[in-house]
Amino acid sequence: MNPEHLDSQVQRAQEALVQLKRQQDQSEKQKRELEELSRRQEELENGRTDMSEKLTRSTVILDGSD
Repeated sequence: MNPEHLDSQVQRAQEALVQLKRQQDQSEKQKRELEELSRRQEELENGRTDMSEKLTRSTVILDGSD
């Protein structure tokens, strides 16, 4: 194996590592975004449930005052 061939292989390996690092960074960013969306969706669902329970209680109280 001559030095030029070895240098070429090293260069390709380094380029592959850079590409893999970019992909890893992108995957981690997407993971954080999905976790944030999941957290926000859970908050929304909790808010809806809370609002529905309050509306039901209010309706029962209003019906009882007739």
